[in-house]
Amino acid sequence: MTTAQEYVALLRELKTFSGLTYRELAVRAERAGDVLPRSTIAGLLGSSRLPRGEPVAALVRACGGGPEEVAAWLRAHQRLAGRAGRTGGGQGAGEAGRTQLPPATADFIGRQDEVAVIRRRLTAERGPQSPGPALVAVSGPAGTGKSALAVHCAHLLGQSFPDGRLYADLGGAGAGTGFLPDVLAGLLRGLGVTAAELPGGEAERLELYRTLTATRRVLVVLDNADAATGGDTATSADAAAAADTTTSATDAAASAGVAANAADAANATASATDPAASLSSAAPAPAAAAQATARLRPLLPAGPGCAALVTSRRRLALEGAHAVDLGELGLAAGVRLLAATAGPGPVAAAPVAARRLVELCGRLPLALRIAGARLRTRPHWSVERLLDHLADERHRLDGLTYSDLSVRDALARDGRGLSPAAVHALHVLGLKAPPRFTVWQAAALLVTGTGEAEELLEELTDSRLLTALGPHYRIPPLVRLYARELAATDPTPAALLPARTSA
Repeated sequence: MTTAQEYVALLRELKTFSGLTYRELAVRAERAGDVLPRSTIAGLLGSSRLPRGEPVAALVRACGGGPEEVAAWLRAHQRLAGRAGRTGGGQGAGEAGRTQLPPATADFIGRQDEVAVIRRRLTAERGPQSPGPALVAVSGPAGTGKSALAVHCAHLLGQSFPDGRLYADLGGAGAGTGFLPDVLAGLLRGLGVTAAELPGGEAERLELYRTLTATRRVLVVLDNADAATGGDTATSADAAAAADTTTSATDAAASAGVAANAADAANATASATDPAASLSSAAPAPAAAAQATARLRPLLPAGPGCAALVTSRRRLALEGAHAVDLGELGLAAGVRLLAATAGPGPVAAAPVAARRLVELCGRLPLALRIAGARLRTRPHWSVERLLDHLADERHRLDGLTYSDLSVRDALARDGRGLSPAAVHALHVLGLKAPPRFTVWQAAALLVTGTGEAEELLEELTDSRLLTALGPHYRIPPLVRLYARELAATDPTPAALLPARTSA
């Protein structure tokens, strides 16, 4: 395949082989979260020019193609697009608008409902009562695939935002005074501003950004919005203050990856002699969500033709934003993700063991990708062998590490910014709490009042280490294992007290 005409001819053959009508393809695409009207299909298959990548991927999926087939079609598309760009023919990149998006995940699995909601919300017409951009805020615990979902959706929306799709990873932007001008510089480059045209001051960059987005149709993806707020990183002053505390207090905070400030360290020191003191007088949880929201506002595009897609671990109170909260995958989607990352052979050979493996991974996409990577790189391993390797809870988190991916590290990021009292509460709940528990049960386990217990549970919930289910709370299975690991290093005597059975 060397020309756009050959590429389109093969797409026509794919459609013919599927046996589906244009209407049936459009319906199947909608069910998969894609937007593929019959007119788009007809134009795509009737053209002699190279079509855009997004409708090609949607058409291949609608025809029954899996992640590997979609990836193969897109690789061929990229080769032809690159050749067309070098020769000056075909459809150049400029026609599709600028994009700063990272590559999409080829084996993106599940989340069809969330994809459909995000696409509908971001492309809805804005009326006179809604003069600003469309906003969607995706939140969820570490490892649930927030960034993958956002990038996947952004790649699907190229036709809706012809003036560009911008991307900024706020987690890598730091938290100092240079945060806003640095991020604005990157976004302005995505809008075509050259280095010579880039204003030097923060106010001037912000004015130019708002001017350029006021009349354009641009999608802005702001990833990891709360990853560099005060609750996530320690300042040098915090580190110095923590160093002045007793060794046991510092170790207790460090065991959860917490950067303790002077007040937190003082509370942790008190807890070494009086466990109840840390539970009743702990400093309030950092207002990381409020900080993240304040950092985001200047980065939102200005015009009603624009949209912003934000990801964060904590739920953000972003005015006018539609909230999408991610949790664990369903069992069937988890099995499909495992098969996509490990290869279909091992999973098809042991379907019962595969379902059990998905459950041991807590249905967490990050854990499933790690498990799949281990199977793919060790073809002599069966699913049953990996299942046996992960069966021992004491070493399961060791097994859920591959290359630079680690469930333990992801959970540690969720724990940053917790007060020492909340860290200790997590340890106790990981050791003694039932699968679901109430505030009253937690108060009994923590040997404290219900008011103090509720504050600690809400702090852990805000940090995405607990899940609230009406009047009950739940510790996800991998979080429980992580909490038990940390409890082994907790010097607080209350962690060793027997659990009380009455609330």
